[in-house]
Amino acid sequence: MKLPLSIALVLLWAATACTPGGSAGAAELPEQRPADFLIRFHESGGPDDPAAEYSIGHFEASYKKIDGIRRQSWAFIVNQAQFDSLYATLRENHVLDLVSETEAGKDKNRFGYQLEISYGQKKFSVVDQGDNYIQKEGDYNRFMDVIADVRTFVGRGIADQMVPVEVELVLDPKSPKPDSLSVDLEEANLIALNASSAPGDTIKGETKPLRASYNLYATATVGGKPWKWSKVVDLQNGPSHTMLILGADGFQEAH
Repeated sequence: MKLPLSIALVLLWAATACTPGGSAGAAELPEQRPADFLIRFHESGGPDDPAAEYSIGHFEASYKKIDGIRRQSWAFIVNQAQFDSLYATLRENHVLDLVSETEAGKDKNRFGYQLEISYGQKKFSVVDQGDNYIQKEGDYNRFMDVIADVRTFVGRGIADQMVPVEVELVLDPKSPKPDSLSVDLEEANLIALNASSAPGDTIKGETKPLRASYNLYATATVGGKPWKWSKVVDLQNGPSHTMLILGADGFQEAH
């Protein structure tokens, strides 16, 4: 990966909120994880993707998905042995040595990542977002490794809050084959038309999102006529199963 050239340092490592300390390559995490050790990681997403925030503290960790004004959050109790393992990985990757630099004239709205670590009165932040870039390829790779470890840690913690969503769609045997078809649970596509689909077929799709409320959409064109259908799927009380029938008069939900 070719990284842009740099001109201004934006690394912050402070003994207090306003007192800088150390230089790149000099700071190290303590051998033992401090009791108040906290990791925060933010990814700004993209034009079609929600932003996300990850937070891991001594007792609780959380994951937040931010899509415009809509915010969803999930939390779990931290496994201390797993947190110690993650902390050891951060030390091995010398996370406090990571440096990002500002490039004048670059797009300040570029999507990317921000990692923050704090304990006691010390705070550290490194950013690869906007006009801030991690210049060295080795540093960038270490940064992405740390991000992957944080995602894995949080993903493991919230795995038991994932709930199955199943959709079955029957193509009416008395109607022509649709020209187009798509069933989506927000950004996740569950069903799409393929060449082998024929009237009378039942097409199935499933996914396993985190426990929350989602919009389930279906769109199709049959005989040149466009059709739409939607409903809210609430997973707070458990799994969801929806059966639809698609014919010349559009979608019908079977109860």
